[in-house]
Amino acid sequence: MTKIGKNFSEGFHRRWNFLHSLGCVDCIHVCIKPPPNSGPFYFNYKGLNSLVTLATVNAE
Repeated sequence: MTKIGKNFSEGFHRRWNFLHSLGCVDCIHVCIKPPPNSGPFYFNYKGLNSLVTLATVNAE
């Protein structure tokens, strides 16, 4: 493991008690008013118009 990877892993272990973690990934649907003539492009399975926001983070 590289020094950077080891620092990330130690940060997750020290702060959150997660062993062998290098990062966290989460996503959320953000409701929007779709642009004109966008068709079903922004329509999701819950019946709303949304964009998906995806984030990756370190232990901090």
